[in-house]
Amino acid sequence: MGKLLAERQAEDPLLRWEPTAPQRSFIQWPESEAWFIAANRCGKSDVLAATIAAMFRHGVLDPRPAYIGGGNYICDRAAAIWCVSLTFDMSREIMQPKLFDNGEVPPGQHPSFIPDYELLGGCTARAFNKNEKVLKGKNGSFIGFKAAEQGQLRLQGTEKDLIAFDEAPPKLVYNECVIRRGAGRRLFIRGACTLLPPPGMAGGISWLYLDKIKPWLNGVRPKHLHLQNGRIYDNPHIAPEEIAILEATFPAGSIEREIRLNGAWLPQIVGDLAYGNFRHGIHVNAALGDSTIDPYLSPIPLRRNMPLLLCYDSNVTPMTLVIAQQQGRLYRAYDEIVMNIGTLQDLGREFVRRYGQHRAEALLYGDATAQYCRSPQSDKSDYDVLMDCFRPLPYPVTIMVPERQPNVRERINAVNYLLRGMNGEVRSEVAPRCPNLIEDFEIVQRSKDGGLLKAKDKKDPYFLRTHTSDAWGYMAVAREPVAGAETGLPRPNDFGTSPGFARMPSPGYAGLGRR
Repeated sequence: MGKLLAERQAEDPLLRWEPTAPQRSFIQWPESEAWFIAANRCGKSDVLAATIAAMFRHGVLDPRPAYIGGGNYICDRAAAIWCVSLTFDMSREIMQPKLFDNGEVPPGQHPSFIPDYELLGGCTARAFNKNEKVLKGKNGSFIGFKAAEQGQLRLQGTEKDLIAFDEAPPKLVYNECVIRRGAGRRLFIRGACTLLPPPGMAGGISWLYLDKIKPWLNGVRPKHLHLQNGRIYDNPHIAPEEIAILEATFPAGSIEREIRLNGAWLPQIVGDLAYGNFRHGIHVNAALGDSTIDPYLSPIPLRRNMPLLLCYDSNVTPMTLVIAQQQGRLYRAYDEIVMNIGTLQDLGREFVRRYGQHRAEALLYGDATAQYCRSPQSDKSDYDVLMDCFRPLPYPVTIMVPERQPNVRERINAVNYLLRGMNGEVRSEVAPRCPNLIEDFEIVQRSKDGGLLKAKDKKDPYFLRTHTSDAWGYMAVAREPVAGAETGLPRPNDFGTSPGFARMPSPGYAGLGRR
């Protein structure tokens, strides 16, 4: 028995597999979630398959240290595993052959990481149910092969020990899978992908970039999460002549080379940026906060109080309000209220809760069409509803409604002008607590007709984009139209109006009367 075990260990494809340095960093991560986000052909599927096989056979993510130390590492604890590919064809052609001999192991590939002697009954025919797409091990472990194309409702089930994603699934599928956590049972999440644009998404931006990679790059690194990069050049099994062909296919400096060969973590924006003047390191000011709002909670104002600028975008989902001030020539976005669930009254009440103690007036900018959008229940426009909510405020709120709706290009030009004006002057700053506005400035794209690219599918991560920057744009074009900046037309007056915009009186507030 001991001789047989030694012989099996000597020939074990899992133990003979030599991970590269990036693969080793991934497979040795002990916490709950890790993603190998790397170049094409750098061994992403291999390292994911090795992780699945180790859990299936031994109940651990990496059994190699025990064998290297001379031990006979055998774990009798059965593991429940899901292997999730984008499609069933990808599962059958990519992941299954790396794990077991399903009859489609391509010539030249390493032997499957799960030998027949580890399977129930000692053979694939008895261990693998092709209809249910479940592989069973002799120790009671099983792997359920799933496909993201099934949709999240088909990925419900009992608790799991490991869920492995070959390529990033839609976010709803990911969310449905990771909830498979049970009391007293630890769930490991492992994923491997190349950061290519998800098909059918308006902005070409993966939720994985927005939710995990971008915070990671900005220094927000949860203790449970590890992200591992890898380049095609890390794979010693790819011949130099193959590398040369790929380099010729994807020219130096191209986004595709950076992602496919170097494994770069880029949002892979497929269009032209709308707000190309924005630079995170220049325009995001970490010092902005309540204490820098003039005169926020100041009992004795020492100078002329500055109004709050309320930038509103009329949407059912999400409802958006950006709170700003103009201080000298600088426009500062201090706060944003973005509600995906709730009513317009909730939006108004939240503003009152946050800024009920301000000591100057507020100017409300927004979409001209919102004054004509009437609720069939109350026959009130969006602005009527908001103004009703603002009645408890101890200061007046004035609606700044354009006489005509500025076109999209005018708004884009005005926003870019305030980001970087003439001679490169920085005219805008954004507080870190405006993450949606920052993200809009970073990734919102132009449409083919020169407007703004919009997404209609709520499952698309880009669906949440453009709303806060639209709100900011209504204020920017009202106060600082590019035509005025470039041609010498009259600048905005003290109330923030510019040619073509009317200042509408508001009802009285706290006995202050109309303005």
